[in-house]
Amino acid sequence: MLRSRRYLRLLVIATVLGVPISAAAYWYLVLTGALQDWLFHDLPGGLDLDPVPAWWPLPLLVIGGFLVALLIRYAPAAAESPRSTASIPAAARRLRFPSSASRSRLS
Repeated sequence: MLRSRRYLRLLVIATVLGVPISAAAYWYLVLTGALQDWLFHDLPGGLDLDPVPAWWPLPLLVIGGFLVALLIRYAPAAAESPRSTASIPAAARRLRFPSSASRSRLS
């Protein structure tokens, strides 16, 4: 089994896929480490914020949230929305919950 042609073919495919994927993962980690050092050490020092104040992560979070909102709003949809009823099991679709209209009548 270990010397069969099918097994060797699978090993070649795994190698061809695995080497570039692992290299990309490695360089992604290098980039995130460098970016983290720049954002939390070098940038505040360049702005004469030494020592780094406790509020420093807040503007970075706001900018990151704004970028994510832009991505969600303007990026083309690559797939169907996960909120579609196709991904909900049939048993869960049969459940009936009170609608907001009936709740407003109850209160």
